[in-house]
Amino acid sequence: MDEEEEVEGIKQQMRFVKQESLASTRNAVRIAREAEETARATLDKLGDQSDRFASTENHLDLAKAHHSRAVDETTNLEALNRSIFRPNMTWNKAQKRDKEEQRLRARHNSEQEEREETRREQFESRQRIEETYRGLDRATGDAQVQGAKARAQGRSNGRQRYQFEATESDEEVEDEIDENLNELGSLAGRLKTLAVTAGKQVDAQNQRLGVITAKVDELDPKLVRATRRLERIK
Repeated sequence: MDEEEEVEGIKQQMRFVKQESLASTRNAVRIAREAEETARATLDKLGDQSDRFASTENHLDLAKAHHSRAVDETTNLEALNRSIFRPNMTWNKAQKRDKEEQRLRARHNSEQEEREETRREQFESRQRIEETYRGLDRATGDAQVQGAKARAQGRSNGRQRYQFEATESDEEVEDEIDENLNELGSLAGRLKTLAVTAGKQVDAQNQRLGVITAKVDELDPKLVRATRRLERIK
């Protein structure tokens, strides 16, 4: 009788350990899933932030373009004011006109290149996030297939060596533990991928912030000088 009680005690202890392992893997999976949701939300916010950076840079480029045209108009007004009191003859009109057209074309091309660069950065940001999500979806599908194979292999190979009078419920517990462990491995890989993409997004945004800061520093004093110059015209 003592031997039967000892065997039963061992079986109960084994079931207790399995239940503890099952609870631990469930908790780990829950935490990992929450971490993935947070990582995805963070990546989405970084994508939205990249769009706002692009919008800010577009407005700065537009302000720069308006400033350049305002300077041209101010120069024309100053020339008209001078011509009223001191008429002067203009020589080499064709040459000067061609030179002015070249300057305007060069400015237009420069402005267009800046706009294209901003659009390219915005497109690359969105593309980076979308490719990450597509890769994660493929990895999730592959992990599910591998998990099914692992469960079948676990039942057919080796698991019986570590079981003692296993019941169907024991098989179900061990199947779920295997599933949870496989999912944890998959979640760890997805979290790493999300972290790498988020790091790339932050690096790219830091570069754009540097560009935006440089544009603001360049444009601000120009606007002040143009405003004062316009105020002097009477």
